[in-house]
This record gives sequence, C-alpha cells and structure tokens, in this order.
Amino acid sequence: MEIYVNGNPVEETGDEKASVREVIEALNDWLAGQGAVIVSARLDGDVLDLANETAEVLNSAPANHRRLEIEAQNARLLVIETMNDLGNYLDRVARLCPTLMERDDPRSDIENLKEGLQWSLDVLERVEGILGLSYKEIEFEEDRIRKYVLRLGDVLDHVRVAVEEQNRPALEALLRDTLPALCDSLVRAIPTILRAGNLEPTDTTLADDIEEILGMVTGLPERLEAIAVKISMGNAAEGMEEFASAVSILEKAFVCVERSRRELPLSREDLMVDGQDFEERAKRISGVLDEMIEAFEKKDRILISDLIEYEIAPEIEVITRLLERARNFLKGSCH
Repeated sequence: MEIYVNGNPVEETGDEKASVREVIEALNDWLAGQGAVIVSARLDGDVLDLANETAEVLNSAPANHRRLEIEAQNARLLVIETMNDLGNYLDRVARLCPTLMERDDPRSDIENLKEGLQWSLDVLERVEGILGLSYKEIEFEEDRIRKYVLRLGDVLDHVRVAVEEQNRPALEALLRDTLPALCDSLVRAIPTILRAGNLEPTDTTLADDIEEILGMVTGLPERLEAIAVKISMGNAAEGMEEFASAVSILEKAFVCVERSRRELPLSREDLMVDGQDFEERAKRISGVLDEMIEAFEKKDRILISDLIEYEIAPEIEVITRLLERARNFLKGSCH
C-alpha cells in the first residue's frame, strides 16, 4: 500500500501493520512529533471517517489496499482556525436559538443544533489534548474552563432528553434562557484558552472585519442568481457548494453586525431599518435561508429567483447599511 502525506510519498508501505487503523495511528504519532495532525484521509480514493471507531475498512489489512492519502496540517495553526470557527458558530447559536421554537417546523433545526453542540464539545476536548492543557487549571470569569465545558455537555444532554420526551416547555427554556448565556461565555473564553496554549487569537479589528464583509456582500444577489442558473443547468454539486459559501458570507455579515452591537455603544435605534430591529431581521432572514435551501434542493428556479429578488437582496442591502453605520461610527470615534 502506497502512503502519501500532503501529496508526498512516504517510504513505508504500512503492510507490516495488522490494520489500516494501526497505520494511521503510527502516522499520527509521527506527525505529532513534527507538530502536525491528520485532518483527513482517503483510502483508494474514498474518504475515511476517522471518527467512526467501528468502521470496518479501518480494520482491514493494508496489503488489501492500493493507496492511503493523508492530509496533515500544523497543529497550532489548525487550533487557531478551528477555535475561530467555533467562536463564530457559538455566536450564531446564542443569537438564533432563542427563537428557534417559533418556526413552523423546528425539528431539523434542533437536530442540526444537537450535532453542532456535539461538534463544539469535540473541538474543545481535542484542543485541550493538542495543546496539552488542563481546563481544570485555567481560570475564566471567577470559574474554571472545565466547568463551562461540562455545562455545555449537560445542556446538550438536557436538549436530547427534552426532544426525546417531547417536552416543549423544557426545550424552549433551554434554548431561550440557558444556552445563549453559556454560548456567550464560551465565545469570550476562547481567547483565554488560546493564550493558555501560548497562542495568540487571530482577532482582527472590528473595522477590518467590517471592511472585509462589505466587500464580500457586494454583488451577492447576482452571485446567487448565477448559482441558481448553474444548478438548473444540471451542475448541482458545484452549485450547492457555491451556495453554501454564499450563505456562509451572509452569516458572517450577521455575526459582524452582532459584534458591532456588542463592541460599540450603538443604541437599538441605530440598528433599526424600516421599523425592524436587528433581532427581528435575524429571525426573518434565517427563515428565508431555510426556504432558499429547500428551493435549491428542489431546483425550483422560479422560487429561487423570487426569494433572491424580494427577500435576500433587500436584506443584504439592509445589512450593508448597518455595517456602513458601524464603520462610520468607528471612523468618527477616531477623530
């Protein structure tokens, strides 16, 4: 079995190992000595689910396979990038989950939330191991990081139980009261965790973020229209990938507005446009995006165009105006 790491051949074949799993574990140990970690793997061209402990293919003999391809990344850079992603995700959860149960059918959103919270726990646990930290020893806001991580696990368990028992009042209380405050705390704790591992957060200034996002949202409605055409012409896989990227840009714009609200002395009126405040718009655009996803999956070109023209484009214009207000406030405060 040929072995490649980041496209470069490795002399060993791994055939002396009893299983593919053992080969990957040996490679992981070798890469760890170089300050790197495995981020993905392909066996004979197929993606391996490294998190699946029971995957039969991982227990197969290396000699039965032709090629193992490993993608590795510098562990410390990966930690910074992943923790930034985690912060953005938890920020969105804190902002959107209080109104999650008000949707017509929140079941799929709740399932996504459960998966996202489990991913958050996995990230926090893995970062603790990669950086050689002990969350029990790291203080944050008169408590220890470990307690926040345990609370997140407890909340996830309570959400699962509430869903299983169809206990709507309990689920609403968790999403409205408990989870947003905990997510906010964890977002604020991320720089403390990184510094404990001798890493500096890659936080850009708010002004930099606003300029970047304003550049990204320009032309987004036209980009969505082009993606819709691509999907209707039969290129669904590439189109859906580009659509996910466009949605990510829109989510980043909302996160940037939320950050502006937290970090700048903006009043509620400053974030009002056409009589709607930011929370109302966040709730509305979330519902529109759900419709967009469904329309893209069904390749409903007419509905996609209508949603882009009458829903998405106006909201992007509003987001742009809000970000411009924040930018102008920052420029004014510098003089």
